[in-house]
Amino acid sequence: MLRVILAAFTYIFLLSRAWFTGTLNKRYNKEKVHNPLINGNFSPVTEKTKSHLDIVGKVPDDIDGIYVRNGPNPYIKIEDEEFYHFFDGDGMLHGINFESSKEVTYLNRWVNTIRLQEEKQVGKALPFTRIGEVRDPVGFFLYCVRWIKNSILIFLRLAPPPQLGSKTANTALEFHAGRFLALNETDIPYQVKLPSLETVGPYDFLGQFNFPPNHFTAHPKIDHATNHMIAFSYSLDTKPFCRYYVFDENDKLLRQVPIHFDIPVFMHDFAVTKTHSIIFNLPFQFRLDKVLECVSPFMFDPTTPSKFGILPRMAKDQSEIIWFESPACYMWHGLNAWDDGDEVVLYGLRSDTVNYFKLTDAYATPEHPIPDKSDLTYLHLWRFNLKTKTVTERNITKAFGCEFPTINNRYLGLKNKYGYIGRYGDRNVKEAYIDAVIKLDLASDKDGQDMKYTVYEFPKGWYSQEWLFVPRVRQSGEESKEQEEDDGYVMSYMYDSENRESEFWVLDASSNFGKEGCLLARIKIGSRVPYGFHGKFVTRQQMSQQVYNLK
Repeated sequence: MLRVILAAFTYIFLLSRAWFTGTLNKRYNKEKVHNPLINGNFSPVTEKTKSHLDIVGKVPDDIDGIYVRNGPNPYIKIEDEEFYHFFDGDGMLHGINFESSKEVTYLNRWVNTIRLQEEKQVGKALPFTRIGEVRDPVGFFLYCVRWIKNSILIFLRLAPPPQLGSKTANTALEFHAGRFLALNETDIPYQVKLPSLETVGPYDFLGQFNFPPNHFTAHPKIDHATNHMIAFSYSLDTKPFCRYYVFDENDKLLRQVPIHFDIPVFMHDFAVTKTHSIIFNLPFQFRLDKVLECVSPFMFDPTTPSKFGILPRMAKDQSEIIWFESPACYMWHGLNAWDDGDEVVLYGLRSDTVNYFKLTDAYATPEHPIPDKSDLTYLHLWRFNLKTKTVTERNITKAFGCEFPTINNRYLGLKNKYGYIGRYGDRNVKEAYIDAVIKLDLASDKDGQDMKYTVYEFPKGWYSQEWLFVPRVRQSGEESKEQEEDDGYVMSYMYDSENRESEFWVLDASSNFGKEGCLLARIKIGSRVPYGFHGKFVTRQQMSQQVYNLK
């Protein structure tokens, strides 16, 4: 209770300061803002199912399963666009069900979270935490007022404590131990049935996942050899701020390692090798002290070095971590990592700051200026020497910004030759338009030589976001032959900005990539699929092995 009282006095002070500096008046006496991240092809759609879709070209016979992509799609109308952020929308799953090479169905469904159920019931937005509000200092103050009120009510037993599963499940997807999971890093996963996309409910790993604050990463890693799942969670307000996990093939928890950070940070992704895991402690921070200055608590600090912690896959505690420091940066997504003698190799998408999603107030000093185009992400290489405790690094693709990396996941944590990334065009980087998909030849990356890559340019006015690699299923008689790493397909939703309609494209990812005939199939959806985040392909065989028990 003392904590609540102290917080109340602190934020009464903040309200007074905000009022006298005019911040509160500025918030409520201004013209409405047009937010591009809730308009155009970011604007929400309703649920639908479309069968017997027209196909231009031919879907390969071995593509047998369902592709699903997650992304934000607000159910309640956004009244004040300035305080909406792309990360806040309710999760909607968009599926392409390949029932055969000639019969394809599109369907979309909201992830029916506890939060969505409650807002549907009352028909309006409820006071759940939203990034678009709390990144603004006054919005953060108002959030804190609500938090104080709710804390008092909970303390007096006049209101129930917050439930697990009260967030959006809008970011990514994974299939493990017979369960298809919709993921968001501020909550536990939600299980979803395939191919119907019906929500089963929040999944706490059969009661094992009870470590405050009960968050789970949107980017767990599945080891193809062992089928173990490696994961982490982070918190902005509950120590130790980070936890590391390993689950076996049946979702039994094998390891849980608290990792203590000095300052809470946003840790969206991490990386694994065959024997190690890499923790990203990067200086995109949550700084309550900045609220006292009436600025956003979400801060990228270029004066703080980036820290990469490498620990054995089956580490028992954080004393086994070796920490490396490098210049300040941020990384939304890694491409891949692997062991190389005494070194751990990491490829990732590095930026100098965190601005292009309009998430933070990066602050500069004369000694640490924010460079031009600092909000773009570029392919970058780090090599961590576990013996000498040193790190070397270099940029790979400064010629173009890129994001949403994908590889053949059979090579996750192993040395691989190929990666695929989306290229940001020059049209409007801050709206995250991707105008080409690029195949990287990682084997050609050597000191003093430019990495080779092949570009598949989209037609003018066509855009996408993440592309997903799906390996080709070998046919009878091919089992004895070694399958090439790039023997497969990359696939994604495509948006025709002129006609405001979407299609689903399948490209040949092998040696024919970027050449004539690379585009194998265009599936015409006949309506718009909004931009989103991450996708997953689940085979028909995997779907037949689904289990639905949540407890």
